[in-house]
Amino acid sequence: MHVSQLRRHHGLKSRYARLREAGMLTVEEVAARLKVQEATVWRWYRNGYIQGARYNDRGSCLFEPLDQRPRRRRRANRSEI
Repeated sequence: MHVSQLRRHHGLKSRYARLREAGMLTVEEVAARLKVQEATVWRWYRNGYIQGARYNDRGSCLFEPLDQRPRRRRRANRSEI
């Protein structure tokens, strides 16, 4: 609460606004661009396939723009371990 009051008093932009200006996309925009479900975007984010930045304490994220689906990492065979 205190931080938001200071931000408004000094005319500073929110983290969300600054990330959007930097070109970050919402989960809906990423899913539409890649033609996948929003749950798939969140799974890729949790698994480290795409990068995102949290902008609040609820875990909401904005994601870096992607032109194509991320490549999956190859799992090692048991014989290689």
